[in-house]
Amino acid sequence: MKLIYSFFRFFFTNRSFLFPKNRFSFGTSKEIGDFGENHAVRFLKKKNYKIVKRNWRFKRCELDIIAVDGEVLVFIEVKTRSDSSFIRGYQAVDKRKRKLLAQACRAYLNHLSYRPYMYRVDIIDIVVIEQSKLNISHYENIGIID
Repeated sequence: MKLIYSFFRFFFTNRSFLFPKNRFSFGTSKEIGDFGENHAVRFLKKKNYKIVKRNWRFKRCELDIIAVDGEVLVFIEVKTRSDSSFIRGYQAVDKRKRKLLAQACRAYLNHLSYRPYMYRVDIIDIVVIEQSKLNISHYENIGIID
């Protein structure tokens, strides 16, 4: 019994042998989010998107980036993860988060003096492999607004 207790105590206090630490460290989740959003903005500008707003808040939800792609208004959720993460950013946008995003998008559309004819919601998934090496995936029109 004592051996089992020792194993569990070791396992729950020293999990680094199973879960290696990230090769980089930002500190707070706010810093990680800002890092990802800054790289997402650069990525979007290279694709000729015009950035309208960043970090627009509505109640409990935040629209990370609002941009224009041609004539389409685009609401963009940015998810930044390390390469050792078990779940990717696209998968982290669960049903609850999609509902909050839809509410925030509708609130932003109601906030405008005109309603654009076309709009969509995108997700940008950023995987940080090393401090200077990123893998960026752009999922367009995830279809959460009716």
